[in-house]
Amino acid sequence: SANTYALCTVTDGAGGQRQTNNGEVGACCARDACTSCTDIADKCRAVTAKLDCAGYGGCGAGMTCGGANKDACCTGPTCGTSTIDAKQLCTSVTNTCSTNACKCPSGDSCVANYKGGGQAACCKVKTCTNICGTNIDDGCGGTLPNCACGAGKVCSTSTSGVAGSCSCPAGTPYTCANVPGKGANDCGTYDNGCAGTIDCNACAVGSCKKAGGAQTGTCCSPTTCPAVPGIGTDCGSFDNGCGGTKNCGCPNPTASRFKCVANKCACTKRTVAECGTDTGLQPDGCGGTIFCGG
Repeated sequence: SANTYALCTVTDGAGGQRQTNNGEVGACCARDACTSCTDIADKCRAVTAKLDCAGYGGCGAGMTCGGANKDACCTGPTCGTSTIDAKQLCTSVTNTCSTNACKCPSGDSCVANYKGGGQAACCKVKTCTNICGTNIDDGCGGTLPNCACGAGKVCSTSTSGVAGSCSCPAGTPYTCANVPGKGANDCGTYDNGCAGTIDCNACAVGSCKKAGGAQTGTCCSPTTCPAVPGIGTDCGSFDNGCGGTKNCGCPNPTASRFKCVANKCACTKRTVAECGTDTGLQPDGCGGTIFCGG
């Protein structure tokens, strides 16, 4: 029967098992555990192979391979804390083992003179988002000199050092009924007086006609096609007077007597020669009659 081979578990080098012959099927071999930063012979590999104990964390938890040659197990320096309120300092520190950059956590900034204590510490600096006012404490020893409101809004306080909120002035936002400058027949998009806009494009009759890219215009009632088309009435495509088009036709569009000529309905009347066997008064094909004799 075919031979069966057990695969060994590949570990982090701290005494686990690994197959010999660079991963090829072979005997399982128990490695020596790293106990320092010094590379050791890898008895599960070729004679010249070394196991990188520094890379495998041979010093154990809480320690690192440091020192001048990075070959000694040691403890690196820790970041200090502010003497004011124990905030983490963000000044790089070094000892004989290694250097710690002491970077601030995500969302915090390194404040050079934290709360006037002369130390650089990590702090989440407040911004003007959602507040307004002057000389507001930024939470890290500084001030926000002027948190202004957006166009059309006012701050709820004028007291220095007090944070307020932005709101619309009394009487705003406007509606289509009271927006300044809008007449009864005007339409379009208007400033609502509170950093926004109001849509007043709807017209009681007709549609809103605007010139070019203008935001506002006037309500316009478009012209329509003749209710009863006939000789001389408009036909074809026309400007409806409100920025659109209208398409008008002539009577009996499938009959040859009526045609649209130069945007006017025209009709070629039936002649006596076309009466054939008809006698008496007959339709002339244009709304009138023709006498065909008899």
